[in-house]
Amino acid sequence: MITINGVKLPSPSTYKVGRQDLDSEDSGRNELGMLTRDRVRQGIYKIELGYWAINNYKATLILNAITSSSFNVTFLAEGYNVTKKMYVGDIQSELVNFMGLEDKMVWNISFNLIEY
Repeated sequence: MITINGVKLPSPSTYKVGRQDLDSEDSGRNELGMLTRDRVRQGIYKIELGYWAINNYKATLILNAITSSSFNVTFLAEGYNVTKKMYVGDIQSELVNFMGLEDKMVWNISFNLIEY
């Protein structure tokens, strides 16, 4: 479902694809409350990913794939594959099970991928 620079990631537990518009700094509301909008770019992809209860191997694979400042991402959007240059937003890692052994750790990881 998700490939980053040729590395196929495990299937995520949660997957949400959104699109955003980018407005210029001249956009805003005037004194009458009417919107004055200067859209400079439309349809910027943002992917929200969550991985639940994954082991160390999968966590490392995912985190290593998103360490660069930018990367090519191939992902599913409305039934077809799209490839875009993206970067990662905030990353959250939560250790949910330790059991005293490093090879038994279980993680929840979530992050956003945002189109350049």
